[in-house]
Amino acid sequence: MLRYSTGDPAGALQLVDAAHRQAARTGSPRMAAVLHARASRAHARAGNNLASRRAEQAMFDAYDRAGLPDNEPACVYWINRDELHGWAATNALDLRDPRRALTHHAAVTAAHRTGTHDQSHPRTAALRLTREADAHLALGNLDAAVHTATRAVQALGGVTSARGTSLLTGLRKKLALHPTPLVRDFLEST
Repeated sequence: MLRYSTGDPAGALQLVDAAHRQAARTGSPRMAAVLHARASRAHARAGNNLASRRAEQAMFDAYDRAGLPDNEPACVYWINRDELHGWAATNALDLRDPRRALTHHAAVTAAHRTGTHDQSHPRTAALRLTREADAHLALGNLDAAVHTATRAVQALGGVTSARGTSLLTGLRKKLALHPTPLVRDFLEST
């Protein structure tokens, strides 16, 4: 994450390749899914849509082979389909494809409606909602962006998170470029 977040996606991919070789010994589909997810994020950060999408598919395929979290290494207990869709949505945003991002966010929302999801932590939900609001904004849908951003702030509650605060700050700056009454009210209340 550090490598692709600081402008070195090639370095991130080298680390992921090495990790894949080591992780193969665990036989853990969740571990494989995480590593494919990291590769897909690195490719997205590098602007390589095709490689990112291939790694995403490998991520979902690996997860489909996963059993119960108790049968996997403890370090991947938190990996679930919602996380995978969240990463895929972030990739889509990085690759300037907000419609695809919203498709992945809709998959998470559908799982929440049907009760087939793992309960999200407030910080995770807030991060996901902030990115969803960003996708709505990229498509020019201010109402949906503000509504979703409001839900993100509510989900974060009093949780202290540098990443959550950073994402919300970035979204607020983008929203400020659209000085409608709805946006002004949101900015003033947050």
